[in-house]
Amino acid sequence: MNNDMPAPIVEQTDADPHTQQGQTTSSFRSKGTDPGFLVAKGRFHGETDDDRKNAEKKHVKKLASAIFMAMSNHGYATIRAVGPFANYNAVKAITIAMGYCAPKGIELCFVPSFDEGNLGSLRQEGHVDGVTAMVYSVKGYKEWAEEEERDG
Repeated sequence: MNNDMPAPIVEQTDADPHTQQGQTTSSFRSKGTDPGFLVAKGRFHGETDDDRKNAEKKHVKKLASAIFMAMSNHGYATIRAVGPFANYNAVKAITIAMGYCAPKGIELCFVPSFDEGNLGSLRQEGHVDGVTAMVYSVKGYKEWAEEEERDG
């Protein structure tokens, strides 16, 4: 496979570090919701540091590929990240996606914001309370500039 272009988006498994069993989730939230919504993950578990680093690199590349696909298909992407490691991975993925989009003439820009909205199953199960997420709104620079002119 050519490393210069993104790999196709595939289903990924989120394994419980204690049981090594997990459930399969898609890069996108679900078919009935926003197709440009993506989630950045933070820390990864592994037997060794190399396993953990490889899992993180794999996630960042998949997220970059998902950003590229969302930009190509929908013209925008929204990435939600909770915690410092997830934010670091989100920014890395956006940077990699910039390289994927450049040959297609898409110049990316992103605007970070805060969100205290729905955090999905974590909030429903009562594991967390009062968590603030960073949300990165990614658009093409031309679209962003046009929006700013209209609104500004």
